Amino acid sequence: MKVSCKRYGSHGLLLTWPNEIKESILMEVLNFQNALQEKYEKRLAFTQNAYNSILLQFLEEPSAEDEKEILFFVNESVLDLGLKNRQTWYIPVCYEKPYALDMPEVCLKNGLSKEEVIELHTSSTYLVYFMGFLPGFCYLGGLDEKLHIPRKAIPRKITPRGAVGLGGQQTGIYPVESPGGWNIIGNTPVDMLQLNLREENGIQPGDYLKFIAVSPQEFEFIKKEADQQNYKLKSVPC
Repeated sequence: MKVSCKRYGSHGLLLTWPNEIKESILMEVLNFQNALQEKYEKRLAFTQNAYNSILLQFLEEPSAEDEKEILFFVNESVLDLGLKNRQTWYIPVCYEKPYALDMPEVCLKNGLSKEEVIELHTSSTYLVYFMGFLPGFCYLGGLDEKLHIPRKAIPRKITPRGAVGLGGQQTGIYPVESPGGWNIIGNTPVDMLQLNLREENGIQPGDYLKFIAVSPQEFEFIKKEADQQNYKLKSVPC
């Protein structure tokens, strides 16, 4: 795949792949991100991937020669696209009242019953493309087309921590309380931000998520365990 490179501020270079949301592109992006981090480790402040791009933020302004070298490396190198240590994470979600704030609206707009929404949402496996928007917020791919729905016309001033929502072609979890315009269909009792910080190898781009429906009683039990840091999120190697 042909990759382009352009300046991004005084110290940044932005590498861009074809403008598509595809797992094959993400795998190439993540592998080259790892390779470039290793190659320029002492010169980089940080790197950040998105669906089809990598931002390389340097400690000092990169030269034109750096730009040429990186572009040649990315376009001419052949890397093993098998990421190591990928995990599938199982996220408990309660889809019942009072957590499913917008479930009636989603059912009405999409012509589905509550049971169908839950079945569709829990039957898919979601690829983590990148983290952003809020600390610990996962941008996920793989939402069933039957659950695609526009964001709310008037965003909420406060969306609860752990809220699981639908917005456009995406689904996601609010890791902290914040304003938000996604349609909330449930809530996870797990503190995703703190859990990811505590895990030695937490949720990473390239991993997968599966949502598991739990009852209100199970929600309260897991929340109590999680708040006491006694709950370990289930994961299995891909």
